[in-house]
Amino acid sequence: MTRKVITYNAIEGFHRYPDAPAFCGYLVNLHRHIFVIECRFKVSHNEREIEINDQQQKIGQAIEDKFGRPANFGGVSCESIAEWLLVRFPNMDSCKVLEDGYGGAELSR
Repeated sequence: MTRKVITYNAIEGFHRYPDAPAFCGYLVNLHRHIFVIECRFKVSHNEREIEINDQQQKIGQAIEDKFGRPANFGGVSCESIAEWLLVRFPNMDSCKVLEDGYGGAELSR
């Protein structure tokens, strides 16, 4: 049986897509989203070694420390945010970053 803890953070932030194609050129400019970040961590038993609330706070604090509050991700994509979190938290199994809870990206190990 595989067990995973799922964390969920809603982060107010801004980013831009510097190389946006012409049909969505407005994305070149800094724009606001609520970045919905869902992370998964493998655990070894039902009483889990990772406390969900604590892990969510650590993720939120790491983002705030690096990008501020609200987060200014600059030209960083959803994929790059997910990759940064996977590198920052080596015990993270996967990370999904959605813009306003809709489209986005998911990376996994």
